[in-house]
Amino acid sequence: MGLLDKAGKLLEKAAREGVIVGKKAIKEGKKASKVLAREGVIAGKKAIKEGKKASKVLAREG
Repeated sequence: MGLLDKAGKLLEKAAREGVIVGKKAIKEGKKASKVLAREGVIAGKKAIKEGKKASKVLAREG
C-alpha cells in the first residue's frame, strides 16, 4: 500500500501543477489573441482605407 499511496500523491501533485500551468497558458493565450485581434483590426482598417483611396484614383483615371 505504501508505494500506491506515494504514486497517488505524486499523481495529485502533477495534476495540480498541470492545472496551474494550463491556467497560465490559457491566460497567456487570451492576451496573445487579444493583441492579434487588435493588430488584425488595425491592419483591416488600413487595408479598407487603402482600398478606398485606390478605387477613388481608379475612378478618377477611368
